[in-house]
Amino acid sequence: NLLDEIGFDLAVDPTTPLLNRAAQGLYPPGSLWNTLAGATGAGGMLLPEGITSINRLLGFSEAPSLRLQVAEPTGNGDPLRVSPLQVALAGAGLSAGGIRPAPLLATAVNTPIQGWVILPPLGEAVQAMPTVEAEETAASLIPVGETYWQVKTTITDVQTTVSWFLGGTPPGWLGSPLVVVVLLEEDNPALAAYFGLELLSEAVSP
Repeated sequence: NLLDEIGFDLAVDPTTPLLNRAAQGLYPPGSLWNTLAGATGAGGMLLPEGITSINRLLGFSEAPSLRLQVAEPTGNGDPLRVSPLQVALAGAGLSAGGIRPAPLLATAVNTPIQGWVILPPLGEAVQAMPTVEAEETAASLIPVGETYWQVKTTITDVQTTVSWFLGGTPPGWLGSPLVVVVLLEEDNPALAAYFGLELLSEAVSP
């Protein structure tokens, strides 16, 4: 309600409070990359062309096709930085038999003139990981006594410190596969995991 009064200050705020971090923020993936790359079947010493191929499979080399402004990928030799949206799409493969889904913000909108208008995805689903490797990787990430596979990590580079949580439903899940990503711009992986697991639990058992 105060946007007219404070909009300019928000626009020039160095903490970028108006940035849609889920789709437009770019962050180092750290060890998340190793986990997801391993599920693609890559192993051993990776040559540059192999890394490029893995990033293409994971959707890290191009901006997701979405009816929303999204961050363009890093390139020209810069260190890899990805958005939480890209991590969510890549991580979905661990819960969906290796399939990286096409991003979709809404399935339909109710318009005043046309009524309900279907909004199909702008892209296509991709077999990013072999099914066996995806399911084995997911199973290996389920802590003893827990229900969901999960990865949490903190990365510090020259620009920022971030904590990631990536988790999802396990192989053989009887409902719809579900993945949750939490990113905190601080060194607190335990808090990121707490939020992520709470979201997963609430989503599957509302």
